[in-house]
Amino acid sequence: MSTVITNGYKLKRKLSLDELQNFSMELRNKMDETSIRICERLVAERIADILDTFMVRGESEIKNKYGEKRIDLTSSLFSEAYWDLWKEHQKFKKGEICSDPDANFDCKVVFFPAKYKLLAMFFCYHEEYEKEWESIESVCKYEYYNHTDRPKKLSKKQWDKRKEIWKQVLPGFGSPALNGMEVNCVIHMPTAQALRKEEILKYLPSFDKRVEAQAKALLLQEKWDEWNTKEENKDQIRLIMKIERWIRSEEGQAELEKQKEMVAKIVKPTIEVADLQQTIELFSNIIID
Repeated sequence: MSTVITNGYKLKRKLSLDELQNFSMELRNKMDETSIRICERLVAERIADILDTFMVRGESEIKNKYGEKRIDLTSSLFSEAYWDLWKEHQKFKKGEICSDPDANFDCKVVFFPAKYKLLAMFFCYHEEYEKEWESIESVCKYEYYNHTDRPKKLSKKQWDKRKEIWKQVLPGFGSPALNGMEVNCVIHMPTAQALRKEEILKYLPSFDKRVEAQAKALLLQEKWDEWNTKEENKDQIRLIMKIERWIRSEEGQAELEKQKEMVAKIVKPTIEVADLQQTIELFSNIIID
């Protein structure tokens, strides 16, 4: 049976219970700050997509893409971007079908006391959490797996020792939560008040990326409407793959460039802090020079 512990770590020394509590509290503070940055990035991406989709393809496409009642065009750009992400987060917390895996803000660590070590397994969806965790000076990788070759820098003896240690703290390589001490670092999405508008702007996709995203979406829809009527294209997944292949072709790239030229004249070149508080429907009146 394969054993894969790629999220395994060790602390450079064992900690007393008081030290572990202090370490965990500091870790929570770090991850809380990280969750705010993650949320700012995700809200920024939504802001750009909502605004650009509305300006390029109109209200009907907003409703088609986000659902009839998910986006209120009479509300502010920031508010709708935040609350749309929040709604997806609530679905995730309730165990419902969530269309956006980014809405998973959970972050936790499980500690396992070993003979001379303190081992840990770190769980998260967003890589920002993992980078923050691995940046801690007292934390180092201590993974183990047997589904492929061991790392060349470790001898067979060292690798087998890791196996035995993990086997001791995870009997039968069972459930981490039932064999260690679980510390929840983040369990909820940050509040809207915790987000910083100036920081959100830093995460906005570049103008070129925004233009390309909308141009590609237009081209996908155009080809879908054209080819979906043919009997051989009734398999929707295969049709999407077929369109994607066509867009990568020389002919498709030429068409994409034409779409980009058109879209670049519609998309708002810059998004300012004041725009975040503006009602979405008002952007339909903007004329780009």
